[in-house]
Amino acid sequence: MDVAGSQVPEMWLNGETRRIVQYNECDAVTTYLLWLRTVHFAGFLGTAAFLSEQQMMRTLLTQRGATPGNEHLLAYLEKWDALRALRGPAG
Repeated sequence: MDVAGSQVPEMWLNGETRRIVQYNECDAVTTYLLWLRTVHFAGFLGTAAFLSEQQMMRTLLTQRGATPGNEHLLAYLEKWDALRALRGPAG
């Protein structure tokens, strides 16, 4: 989002542990979504299951993002939606 992995050591030294956790949460979600897309494209996961898993992740991010201190998850959803919009109607 607004942090690169190369910034983490400096953030650690500055005591920004909460920000590191938020970065890692978003990184983990991205990794999962990429894995999900890969197994779908490889034919190991059908389209219905793929879309269902994506929706479950969106629901989780929405619910968790509504909790104070987790607004970064709502920001992640906004970025996800913006990227999907770039893909057009098939997004």
